[in-house]
Parts: sequence; C-alpha cells; structure tokens
Amino acid sequence: MKRLLALASLAIAAPVWSADFGVGVSAKSNDSTIYVPIDINDSFRVEPLVRYSKDTSVFAGGRSKYETYEIGTGLFKLYPLTESIHIYYGGRLSYLNLKAETNFQAPVVDFNRSSSDGYRIAPTLGFEYFFKKHLSIGGEAQWYYSDLEANRQDVSATGTNTNLILRLRF
Repeated sequence: MKRLLALASLAIAAPVWSADFGVGVSAKSNDSTIYVPIDINDSFRVEPLVRYSKDTSVFAGGRSKYETYEIGTGLFKLYPLTESIHIYYGGRLSYLNLKAETNFQAPVVDFNRSSSDGYRIAPTLGFEYFFKKHLSIGGEAQWYYSDLEANRQDVSATGTNTNLILRLRF
C-alpha cells in the first residue's frame, strides 16, 4: 500500500518537476515584490509572491508610518499571441500584515502603534514580452479587495494596482 501511495505521489508531482521555474521582481519607490513564476505547461502558471511596502504620510500635528508584509500566490491561464508576446489572466490570493505607527506632536509627543492582518484577493490581467526565451518583461493590472482585522474591527478596502515585472526563467 505504501508503494502504491508513493507511486501515486510521484505521478502527481511529475508535471511540477518538468515545469519551468524562475524569479521575477517588481519595484516602486516604496514597494518591492519578488515573484516565483512556475509555468506548469504552456497554458498554466502558478506564481508565489512576497511583497514589502513602506509608506509615510504627514498631517497637521504629526505623521504616520505604515509597513505592509504580503505573502501569497497567483494562478493564471496563459495565452501566447505570438512567439514573443503572451497574455495571462487569473488572480492572486495573499495574506497581509500591516504595522502602523502614528506620531502626534502637539502639545505632547504621543505614539500610537497598531498591527493588523488579513487577506487580499486580486483578479489580474497581464501581458509579457519575451526578449529571449528565458527573459521577459510584463505589465499587469489588478482590482483588489482586502480585508484586515484591526483592533477587533474588520477594515476592508478595494482599489486598483499596476505592476511592471521583470522575469527570468531557469
């Protein structure tokens, strides 16, 4: 029975062994993301990601600092238009952790720190242009919905995001 289970596991994992793996990066002034594109075949991609962003906002009487950590994965259907241009669609699902610090400076310095976590769902549409077989640059647009639990309250947000991604496959 153990041998049968081991053979079944190998049969299921075999397509992943033949998949094309790579690494991708997307960076903005306050936001960096690392992707791990895994092309299972010519028409399906799994793409885990790790993201870090940092932002500061100044307001009358103080300022706020925000740090966001995100880990997730995307599932995409791939369509080659030409040999060097592909489009893809699908979505990303991520775990989010947000740390915030607010500093009020009038009349006494006061700090307020909070931490929240939750998830983000982002339907995504993108394209890739291949310079060479293993090197591509792409752009994607996504609409997202995020839900965070902060101070025992659910806080949700929606919006759009665009990324320019450089990918290298091994």
